[in-house]
Amino acid sequence: MRGCAQEVQHNLGRNFEVKGIVKPGANTEIIDNTSPKITSQLTEKDIVVVWGGTCDVWRNETKKGLHQLKNFVSNHNQMLL
Repeated sequence: MRGCAQEVQHNLGRNFEVKGIVKPGANTEIIDNTSPKITSQLTEKDIVVVWGGTCDVWRNETKKGLHQLKNFVSNHNQMLL
């Protein structure tokens, strides 16, 4: 994932702000636990892309990872409505 934010920024141009956060070795639970700090200033015009889960798959915890992603979307979707 390193470098992907810069590539997205390059493709979108200067009219958009892009932020990338990389947490090597983290499972999807860490995404849900740290997200309030990151998403507290988002509006309904913002888009969040979560790219993760490889550690969950590697640990054979795919269902747990999917559950965490579902919680993340559910919690933050309600925040923005």
